Amino acid sequence: MMDDKTLTDTNFDLEQNILKCWNIVDDLKEILEDLDNGHMTQDEAIATLRGHTIVYQNRFDRTWTKYETVCRGLHQIRHALQDVKSAEMSDKKSGKKSGKNVQKMVDQ
Repeated sequence: MMDDKTLTDTNFDLEQNILKCWNIVDDLKEILEDLDNGHMTQDEAIATLRGHTIVYQNRFDRTWTKYETVCRGLHQIRHALQDVKSAEMSDKKSGKKSGKNVQKMVDQ
């Protein structure tokens, strides 16, 4: 199971990846400006756009992979919390105190 630090780091990485993906808007605007202002030929613009398709496909793929990692971590946390709730309910019925067992489940 993911620990808190790993999940926090992964969430931060996902956020950063998403922000990087939005760079495509600025990149496209810059290519269009360069084309309009004569700083780039049509062939150069096409070559640049082809390169961008590879860069951004890879960037989106990495972002999707990070998103899936975050989802798995959240699913594991939900599952662990359900286990803790079940253990607490079971202990309440039997009259036991569940301190150590609950902590073990959360740490897993």
